[in-house]
Amino acid sequence: KIHKLKPDGTLVKTYGGKGKGKDQFTACHGAAMDYRYDEPRILVCDRDGRRMTHLTLDLTWIGIYGKTPMRRPADVDVQGDYAAVGEIEGRVILMDKEGKVVAALLDNPNEKQWATNGVPAHQLHDNAFSAPHGIKWGPQGQIYVSEYSKVGRLIALLPKK
Repeated sequence: KIHKLKPDGTLVKTYGGKGKGKDQFTACHGAAMDYRYDEPRILVCDRDGRRMTHLTLDLTWIGIYGKTPMRRPADVDVQGDYAAVGEIEGRVILMDKEGKVVAALLDNPNEKQWATNGVPAHQLHDNAFSAPHGIKWGPQGQIYVSEYSKVGRLIALLPKK
């Protein structure tokens, strides 16, 4: 569920419930403000529902963002023209305003390493993610990704110059 609160913490509205329907989530996990449209939106990751949903600021359903099924989107951040999405099944994707994947970053071909914190440190490598969990844009276009990992990993993806 998503709760809208006043600054003093008073509940204004609750949206969603458990499930796979239009107004439901199986695992509402990460969200971001999406200012790429005339009216700002909230972009929500439904990790185990393998989808992302756009809502109005009043918590009204707009629609599914992008093609489904996704690889379990865990977190999202929007900057400029793109949404950066950490998919816990081994990759980060960049999506345009229409929801099209325009890039897949450090996509891990080894599905046994997806969505687990049990990958030993010596098996983690710099050119593939195991379980991206948190994601944020930096001020110069960097993308910072935290991974679900027992050894703890924070990866900085730097833009090409």
